Amino acid sequence: MKRKIYVLIILTLTFFLIYKMYIPSFSINKKNIEIEVGTNYEEPGFKAKKLFKDLNNHVTVFNSVDINKTGEYKIKYLLEYKNKTYERIRKVKVVDTEKPEIILKGEKNTYVCPNKNYKEEGFVATDNYDGIITDRVIIKRSRNKIIYSVKDSSGNEKIVTRKLIYKDVLGPNIDIQEEEKVNIYSPYYEGNYKASDNCDGDLSKNIKIDGNVNTSKEGTYTVKYSVKDKSNNESIKYKKVTVGNFHKKTIYLTFDDGPSMYLTSKVLDVLKEKNVKATFFVIGPKIDALRHIVKRTNDEGHVIGLHSYSHNYEKIYKNDDAFWNDIDLIKQKVFEITGKQSKILRFPGGSSNSISRHYNKKIMSRLTKDAYNHGFVYFDWNVSSGDAGGTKNSEKIYHNVISSLTNEGNIVLMHDIDINTGSLKALPKIIDYGLRNGYTFSVLNENTPVIHHTVHN
Repeated sequence: MKRKIYVLIILTLTFFLIYKMYIPSFSINKKNIEIEVGTNYEEPGFKAKKLFKDLNNHVTVFNSVDINKTGEYKIKYLLEYKNKTYERIRKVKVVDTEKPEIILKGEKNTYVCPNKNYKEEGFVATDNYDGIITDRVIIKRSRNKIIYSVKDSSGNEKIVTRKLIYKDVLGPNIDIQEEEKVNIYSPYYEGNYKASDNCDGDLSKNIKIDGNVNTSKEGTYTVKYSVKDKSNNESIKYKKVTVGNFHKKTIYLTFDDGPSMYLTSKVLDVLKEKNVKATFFVIGPKIDALRHIVKRTNDEGHVIGLHSYSHNYEKIYKNDDAFWNDIDLIKQKVFEITGKQSKILRFPGGSSNSISRHYNKKIMSRLTKDAYNHGFVYFDWNVSSGDAGGTKNSEKIYHNVISSLTNEGNIVLMHDIDINTGSLKALPKIIDYGLRNGYTFSVLNENTPVIHHTVHN
């Protein structure tokens, strides 16, 4: 009996050795894989050998996986050895499991005037795979809350609730020019000021003004504006008026398309060293990853303007609503980071761009007129550094700027993208030139005299 067992063992081992000598061992790791759409596919590996001989270099891999499109894909592995072919298959499933986002305009806990109905402030829904899906949002209303829900094409659902509180807790809004410069011996006028209340409407006639500005004496003066609504909520604002000997020579440094991973921080370092403030027109996709840079820009006293969320001409210039929805989204992103409502914008390509006519004729004519109705002031430029085109040389950028300066307001266009190291090198020289030649550096705001191009669409 024992002898039969020994013989059986010897035969089995002999067969195994013969098998290994003539038939390679070929296997793959993880036959079925699931990855998130948009993420990189990492090859788990395979093993091909014959006895102790490595045959991996005889294997050909046919990878058809599209990481940017959901679906099930097959990766084929072919081992060709001694006129024979061995095949293995790995299944890769690309899935979307990330929920969409719903960004509410206004607050999640919203106070409503006691005797008024809530007026929807708006919302934007976005998805990592489907893009903007605002039109898919389903709204359910009751007196005390509004429920917003949206599903993406993969069935992932996001639900956001806005609570309605019927109480007037907000004071009136006073709209004034908070800082003003007046030349000595020139007349001072109060100018435009407005007061509006969420419940009571226009209260401009009720504003009380206290303070005196003596334009015959240089110095800084404070003017106080105060107003109360019918619920006795009071608001106060102060204007700082500086009387002095001012000139018109001003340079407004502006940077489009940021923030950027490398360049923005370096630009901020230069501006801090030179004690100069600038204006940054930002775009959305970069903000999410570089919130800390946006916060630093704001915290160091620079102005953040809006340059669109997607910066995709085909999307934003498709129609008027698409553009303003895109701007509202970037405005909300900036507010979340800085706590400030940006009121200035720059159209992608400038108001004079002609590429927009490929997507919607006359859209720029409408958008430029509607900007003020949406609460924005838009700025073009009258000095171009040329760094958005083929000019990357710092000396050329420097000369492009200084040769275009005038004795009036100069809005300088530069671009905040990592490849623009030439702009970074030119920046301190541009600032030094301006300071040597009697220019003042300032930031753009809604009260700055505008520079507008001729609209071509």
